[in-house]
Amino acid sequence: MQYGKSPFQCIDPQFTIFRLCTEAPRAGGRVLEEGDQRFLALAHELQTPVVVVFTEHDMLVWSKQLEEEEDDPGMDEETLLETSKTNANNAFADCALSLGKSTAGLRIPMPPYINISDTNLLIRGLFGINAAQFSRYGS
Repeated sequence: MQYGKSPFQCIDPQFTIFRLCTEAPRAGGRVLEEGDQRFLALAHELQTPVVVVFTEHDMLVWSKQLEEEEDDPGMDEETLLETSKTNANNAFADCALSLGKSTAGLRIPMPPYINISDTNLLIRGLFGINAAQFSRYGS
C-alpha cells in the first residue's frame, strides 16, 4: 500500500461488508470507543456496510451469574443460570440502546448488530464459510 492512499483501497473488491467487533461491556462501560465511532463515520461516508458484533456474550452471562451468586448465595443452579441469562440479555439491550445513541450523535444510521460468544458461529452465520476461509480477509 502506498502512503496517502485510503486503507480501503487495498481491500478485496468482493468483500462487501465490514465487521466491527467490540466486547459487550460487563460493567456499564462505553459500547463504542472514539476510534470505533470514527470507523463507523468513515464507513458511512464511503457507503460501506458494517455490522457491529458484540463479542464474549458468554462472559457477560458469567459476570451476571457472579453478581447473582453474591446477592443470593442459596439460589439453585438452574434458577441462577436462567436469571443470569435474563440479566445479561437486559444488559445487552442497554448496549444496543447505547449504540443507537452513539450513531445518532454521529448522525449516521444505526448499523445492524449481533451478540455472539463463538467467532466461528459468527463467521458461518454471516458468510456461510469457515474461519480458515475467512482469515484471508484479516479476521
